[in-house]
Amino acid sequence: EQSDPLQTKYEAMSQDQKQLLEDLRKSMETKDMTQTAKLLDKKQEVLAEMFYGTFEGMRFLYDGNGISENIEGTGLVFTMPEILFYGNFENGQPQGSCLALQFINVDSPRYNYSDGIWENGKMNGQGTTGYCYYENVPQGEYAWAVKTGVFADDQMEGDITYEIKEVMRLYPTGTCSFPRERYSSMTAGPFG
Repeated sequence: EQSDPLQTKYEAMSQDQKQLLEDLRKSMETKDMTQTAKLLDKKQEVLAEMFYGTFEGMRFLYDGNGISENIEGTGLVFTMPEILFYGNFENGQPQGSCLALQFINVDSPRYNYSDGIWENGKMNGQGTTGYCYYENVPQGEYAWAVKTGVFADDQMEGDITYEIKEVMRLYPTGTCSFPRERYSSMTAGPFG
């Protein structure tokens, strides 16, 4: 049996790099999105070197035991150093339950995410999409916003529940019906 060339590269990584992958896998598995974003922020240089240097920009699946270029099964997949997916994968794409998270720091650190049911790399079924500023909310921005509803090919349609939170208070939630308008998840593109 031929070994996966990425597994050989994984085995040559430092223990700290391997531990970072495991910490990210665990935080995504438990849906601790703030912890995941903090790790992506704190370890930006290490992750960029790992993604672009060690793995030469190739996507890979990390399942807790090792890395494979064959993206099948359950695990963590990087599409960029700051964009992660965790869940089930078939034919190299999210399939079934999956969480996508992107770390961004323009005015203040935040993450965008989409979580729900995926089919052929796109959200299809019940899901949520939103963002969270977990430190220093910029003036005029909400600390947290999330839309919950049904997706069809990465687009929300039908009844959508929208929740927003400022720093200290949660606004009442409301359900709006949008029969003809569609709202995109943050993930359109990486697997589409």
